[in-house]
Amino acid sequence: MLNCLHVSASRWHLSHHHRRKTGFVLPLALGTSVVLLLGSASMHSLALHGRLRARIDVQQHQRRDQLRSAAMAFAAQAAAPGQDCLLAWGASHWDGLNRICPKADLKALRAGQVGETRWRLLDWQPNGEQAQLQVVLVSSGSAAQLLLRRRDTGFQLRQGLQILPAVDVAKTSPDEVAL
Repeated sequence: MLNCLHVSASRWHLSHHHRRKTGFVLPLALGTSVVLLLGSASMHSLALHGRLRARIDVQQHQRRDQLRSAAMAFAAQAAAPGQDCLLAWGASHWDGLNRICPKADLKALRAGQVGETRWRLLDWQPNGEQAQLQVVLVSSGSAAQLLLRRRDTGFQLRQGLQILPAVDVAKTSPDEVAL
C-alpha cells in the first residue's frame, strides 16, 4: 500500500507540475495580445487625430483664402467709378448718401460673389489713407476684419486678417441681400 501511495502521489505530483507548467502559456499569450491590441489602438487613435488636425488646418486655410478673396472683390468694386464718394464715409452712413453720391452702386459694395462663395459687407470704416473692412461668408458665417490702404488705383489689401466670431447671416439687414 505504501508503494501504491507513492506511485499515486508521484503521478499527482507529475500531473500537477505538468498542469502548472502548461497553464501559464495561455494567460501569457492573452496578456501579450491585450498589450499589443492596446498599443495598436493607441497608434490608430493618434493617426486619426493627426488626420483630423490636418483637415481642420486645411479648412481654416481655405476659409482665410475665401475671406481675403471677398475683401479683394470688395476692393475691386470700390475702384469702380463713383464709389469713392461712398468710401469716404463709414458704411453705417451710406444709406443717407444717395443724393450726394448718385453714381455710387451701394449694392455692389454691400454684397458680392467670388466663384461659388457669396460674401456680405459687415462694416467699412475709413481712416485717412487706410480703412478697416469687415466681411462675412454667407455659406459659413465666417467673418474677418481686414485692413486696406489707399493707393492711386484704389484700395489695396494689406497683409493679415483678424478672424471675427461667426455671424448669423440670416439676422443681417435685408438691405444686404446677396446676389
